[in-house]
Amino acid sequence: MKINNLEIKSFSPKDTQSIGEIIGRNAKPGQIYLLTGSIGAGKTCLVQGILWGLDNPDYVRSPTFIIATEYTGKIPLFHIDLYRIDLPFSTEELGIDEYLYGNGITVIEWAEKAPHLFKDDHIHINIDISEEENQRNINFSYSSEIYASTINDLIILMNNNNKMDVHGTTNRYID
Repeated sequence: MKINNLEIKSFSPKDTQSIGEIIGRNAKPGQIYLLTGSIGAGKTCLVQGILWGLDNPDYVRSPTFIIATEYTGKIPLFHIDLYRIDLPFSTEELGIDEYLYGNGITVIEWAEKAPHLFKDDHIHINIDISEEENQRNINFSYSSEIYASTINDLIILMNNNNKMDVHGTTNRYID
């Protein structure tokens, strides 16, 4: 299995939301997006853009205290936050198994707390805070071509936006 990687530099919350919008526009039911990064890195900001890309103008709330929030859009968005989870657990114990691979997309913040749960097709998105003010390094890792159109559109956006920087070891799926 070949792992593809793509790194995008975001220079503002608006950039991060724009990246999320592309993800939302390309999302397909059953897709899983695993988000990692420190507190304040921009995970929820990215999810905000994903929701907007799904044609829902609402604002995302971090589901930290309730674990999961469901949003409507052209397809449902299931936003899950594992920040407060400390013990090993199963998806059934958490009640999130009904969201995975269903009729919407699932975005999971703090996914590093449960790597054993997500062995199937998914895209891992790690957001690092750069030493430069407001800059984030957003790294995408994926092995399934079901995410190819999303990655393709991200590459196009970055190539058309001279303020953003993109590079990686991804196969270019652009025709």
